[in-house]
Amino acid sequence: MVPWHPVVRRLLKNLADNGRLVPSAPALCYTPKNDREWCEEALASHENLPLNGIIASSDTKSTHRKNSLVESVEKLDSSTRCPWWSPFDGSIRLKRNIDHYKEALKLILRHAESIMFIDPYIDPTKYNYRHFIQLLEAMGKSTSKPLVEIHCKIPDSSGLEDRIKKNMKIGFQKKIKSVIGNLEIEIFVWDDFHDRYLISNLGGVSVPNGFDTSNDQRETTWTRLSPDDRDAVQREFDVSSRSRKLRFMFKLP
Repeated sequence: MVPWHPVVRRLLKNLADNGRLVPSAPALCYTPKNDREWCEEALASHENLPLNGIIASSDTKSTHRKNSLVESVEKLDSSTRCPWWSPFDGSIRLKRNIDHYKEALKLILRHAESIMFIDPYIDPTKYNYRHFIQLLEAMGKSTSKPLVEIHCKIPDSSGLEDRIKKNMKIGFQKKIKSVIGNLEIEIFVWDDFHDRYLISNLGGVSVPNGFDTSNDQRETTWTRLSPDDRDAVQREFDVSSRSRKLRFMFKLP
């Protein structure tokens, strides 16, 4: 049996079960053979793509006492947890601008295999959603080619549905044509709804104000969903759902 610490075994199993293990290109010119060398590999990788933290053995941590990025595995279950190890933090405060959105979602946008943007008012032709395309562009640089779903509500139920569908398809295609080649995008148009979320295979987030941006400095609070709540929202916006009426859908390209 591999002589890993029990916390490491538990952590790796959880990551594997939830599809959160991702490959990474080597940063050093040699293959690490022990804990110390693997830590050096992680530190070198950090120079290429910043990491939140590095989990190491207690002996390896002792050689990096002054480096707050490296922490001993024994500290992960202790009351004196290191600052970057916060698996139980459920919410964040952020400004309603695209840079804050991208920073908060960077790992999901980079590694998710599927993402649902659920916001009744998403419309890339509208001024307050003009930056939404940047989230799609970030996904175009993903390690995989994720399936993207955009869920919004019908903008004018009094109009002819075929005309509304045509106008929406033209509007979406015109504004996000630069990223279409890298992604598979499906747009689902529902009857009226209010709550807004980001749902992915890596987790779910409640985004109360949606994905529009504001020119002022107002803040909003995003909250991580439990796995059960994420699954419930995903079922609610499934085409076979009986809780909502799907008016129409279309794909891009």
